[in-house]
Amino acid sequence: MKALIISYAFTPNREVGGRRWTKFSTYLLKKNIDFKVITFAQKTNGNNQGKLEKLEQNIIRLKSKYPKVLGTNPKSIYAKLSYRINLFLYKLKAKGNYYDKTATDKKTFLTAVKNELDSNTYTHLIVSVAPFKLAFYLTEIKDAYPNIEFIVDFRDPWVTNRTSYGIESMNHSRFQYEVQAEEIVIDKFDKIITVANQISKDLMKSEKQKSKFYVLPNGFDTDEIENQILSRPNSQKLQLIFAGTFYNNSIIVTENLESLLKTLKKDFPEIYNALSFEFYGSKSNYIDELSKKYDIIQNNKPLPIAEIHEKINLSTAGLLFLSDDITYSLSTKFCEYVAFKKPIVVFSKWGDTARYIEDNRIGYWVDANNMLPGIKKLYNEWKNESLSFNPSFNINQFDINHLTEKLLEIMRES
Repeated sequence: MKALIISYAFTPNREVGGRRWTKFSTYLLKKNIDFKVITFAQKTNGNNQGKLEKLEQNIIRLKSKYPKVLGTNPKSIYAKLSYRINLFLYKLKAKGNYYDKTATDKKTFLTAVKNELDSNTYTHLIVSVAPFKLAFYLTEIKDAYPNIEFIVDFRDPWVTNRTSYGIESMNHSRFQYEVQAEEIVIDKFDKIITVANQISKDLMKSEKQKSKFYVLPNGFDTDEIENQILSRPNSQKLQLIFAGTFYNNSIIVTENLESLLKTLKKDFPEIYNALSFEFYGSKSNYIDELSKKYDIIQNNKPLPIAEIHEKINLSTAGLLFLSDDITYSLSTKFCEYVAFKKPIVVFSKWGDTARYIEDNRIGYWVDANNMLPGIKKLYNEWKNESLSFNPSFNINQFDINHLTEKLLEIMRES
């Protein structure tokens, strides 16, 4: 067995999706599986230490033509002008979704892939999306490699996505391009991995395709937390931590979260003063604005993984905010809260994630449209010292070592 893995983001890149395949690759290396990784993430000096140094020899790094300014949130007049000019020019070059970071990298990408496939005896090719065009490009060369199994890994939904990747901003013709691209990928790839059952249901075009779908959730790496002694949080504060990317385009953000804070501060000062919301990760302008109005909100800069784990370890509970289109998500954040056996507080409408957390007694659901009752319940359980994570819950099902074995089973299945 020999695999070519393609993941746009990868170590040491902190972009969404990079950590999933960095973890899997680390454990494939441990299990002596022969593989290479093609990525667009560039190496950063000083960040590849220990086990990641061993991984580096398996990585092929490409340079993307995606304008860096489009990945920023411009503040100055010059930066905003540069953003608009680059976006206009990129739109002219890109087919379909112009927020896809590989929209103009087709030639570079396919050349690198074909060079690898032609010069090695690969048995499997695995491409993780988004960016979704990576998978679409590969459908053009798949037939030339009949002895290689092509597998696509969906970390997120594609055309049904309402949270990110700019799908909702597309005009009709660009959107239809993405719809057709998705259909071709689902039809041509041999196996389709998703991180959630709901994504599989959304992608499946017919019942006869069911046999090619597999669910492989996100997980946590025990090596990253093995030196952490699980600690009791500060009993003086109900310390809630959010570690990761915070998406702004959700009803819970645009309307209800600030309304909750306002109500707590005015009418329930005891609860308000007991709470502490700590955000770590890609800085959100919305959370930044909230932090200026409410002193219980802290908007912190991104930290190295080890330091984030220390923060999670010392917190009372972990936070999830799910927009209406991803109420089934068990993200990397979820898995890391589980690893530290922290109760998970999910703000969302009712969905699979809320059901899973409540059924397994590993956290609490706060209704996105009526937040106050959920926060009151959370506060009362904390005050009564009954806020807890179910000790009998099997956290090992999210251990990346276990999930890597599951990945290998999927690859071996004929």
